[in-house]
Amino acid sequence: MISDDSLEKRFISKILTNSVNILFGVGVASIVPRLLGPEQYGQFDYILAIFKQLIPFFTLGTSYCYYVKLSQRQNELDLISFYRNLITIFIIFLSLSVIISTQESLIKILWYDQKRENILLGLLFCITLIISEFLFHTCDAHALTVKLE
Repeated sequence: MISDDSLEKRFISKILTNSVNILFGVGVASIVPRLLGPEQYGQFDYILAIFKQLIPFFTLGTSYCYYVKLSQRQNELDLISFYRNLITIFIIFLSLSVIISTQESLIKILWYDQKRENILLGLLFCITLIISEFLFHTCDAHALTVKLE
C-alpha cells in the first residue's frame, strides 16, 4: 500500500499526468491544423512561436530560481507573495508592450500584418501559461503534485 504523500505516489502521479498531457497534445496537434486550414494555422503557429520566446524574455528566467528557492524554504510565504507580485509586474509589462506594438502604425512592421485580435488572444494564452507555470512550481515545491493534478 502506497501512503498518500509518498514519493512513489507523487512520482507515479506526475508520470501519468504527463503521459495524458502528451496524448492530449498529440490529439490537439492532429486536429487543430485541419480545422484551421494551412493559412490560419500558419498564422496561429507564428503568433504562438513569438509568445513562446517572449515568456522567458519577460520573466527573465526566474521561474526555475523561484522553484528551487521555494523548495529549499517551504515555510517562507513571503517568497510566494514576492514572486506573485513580480509575475504581475512581468505580465503588465508584457501586456503593455504587446498593446503598444499592435497599434495601426506598428502592427504591419512588428507583426507582419497579423490580425490584432489574434495577437491579443496569443497574449491571453501567454499570460495563462505564465500563471499556470507559477501555480505548478508552487504546488510542486510544496509536494502537492497529486492534489494539483
